[in-house]
Amino acid sequence: MVFSLYTCLVAGILLVTITGKAQTNSLAGPVIMISHPYPEKMQYNDEARTWYTAHRDTTAVFVRLQITDAVQQKKILQNGLELWVDIKGRKNKKTGITFPIPAKRTTTMQVQWTLSGEENVPATNGRNATDVLIKQMSVQREMQLTGFAEELNGRQNCTHPSGIYATLNIHGDTLIYEAVIPYRVLPAQPEAGSTISIGVVEKGIPFTGGMTGGDEPMMGDGPPPGPPSGGSDSMMQMMEDNVFWYKIKPVIK
Repeated sequence: MVFSLYTCLVAGILLVTITGKAQTNSLAGPVIMISHPYPEKMQYNDEARTWYTAHRDTTAVFVRLQITDAVQQKKILQNGLELWVDIKGRKNKKTGITFPIPAKRTTTMQVQWTLSGEENVPATNGRNATDVLIKQMSVQREMQLTGFAEELNGRQNCTHPSGIYATLNIHGDTLIYEAVIPYRVLPAQPEAGSTISIGVVEKGIPFTGGMTGGDEPMMGDGPPPGPPSGGSDSMMQMMEDNVFWYKIKPVIK
């Protein structure tokens, strides 16, 4: 079985083809072995429509997410995803990665792109949904780092010399997100035997009134701010934040 892994590099997007096997765990979805073996079984978050697993070794934390829901895939690529790590095992959002970084476009365009035509099918002028996902993935070359060592914070290439990296991959109808966070880049080192918490925030569309600057999406001509009345389930799915936390057990030597 051949996988195509889209990994962000300094020079751009490198398409790597590697060979691996898909394994199925007892809980459900396939654990697709791409770049790192995950000993923990995947779990499913209903609200986020996301399979997830994470583990740690003596050097780093490894996280994988798998999403097959078409609307949730587009939501992540357009609105962004935050990954937080708390070495105290709590739910503090102080150290984390934003990847993908939210796209710059009007909220009206976001909703139209997602919900035009049939349910869960974007307006793509004849291109299939996978082609659209690949195109959106191809422009994701940076991640936003928060709460790490001072020289690391801010926008960085999403494969970084420090060892921090985040990747997006598409396999069949599954969007796969992977991230690695080495302990050495954290503001403090995890204590022996401690539990680490991983937080995932799959961002919804930020409806705002008027024009905004910077990286914030801008509201152009279109409906007034706030959730449109009588929207479909897909519309509401695109607008809401999905947040869940996962605790990683201590390393057993």
